[in-house]
Amino acid sequence: MLAGDIEHWQERSFGPWIFFEIATGMFVGRAGLRSTTIAGSECVEVAYAVRPDAWGHGYATDMAAVAVEHARHLGLVEVVGTLPEHRRRGLAHALTAEALRRLRGHGARSASLYVDGLNPTRAYDVYARLGFTVGFQYEVFEAQLV
Repeated sequence: MLAGDIEHWQERSFGPWIFFEIATGMFVGRAGLRSTTIAGSECVEVAYAVRPDAWGHGYATDMAAVAVEHARHLGLVEVVGTLPEHRRRGLAHALTAEALRRLRGHGARSASLYVDGLNPTRAYDVYARLGFTVGFQYEVFEAQLV
């Protein structure tokens, strides 16, 4: 496992860390960013594991926050949107184009977007103008458990 983690860091500039409790030095768990493949497309996930006896102390939240902050530093983007009152003004196009420019400047060779398949805001139009094409689609099923 350690050799794979080191190789992942060397190839991607991200991977898992190990976390210890400050007061006691006790090992709490592992967390970080990991490349994975979903429906045939590569993406990055936040992954974490906390020792069961350390559950309930907020460690998972803190560990995930560190990973997300590192993702931001690398240019990996979280959920982004345009407020309804600001739509149809070219903001989404301009912001996404700038993000892509910066990613290219940092050596990125590709970018992926995950969007609402129903496309209620017509975001697909913006992404198509920026050169994105549909790489894959998937369905999410939900059930109310009442």
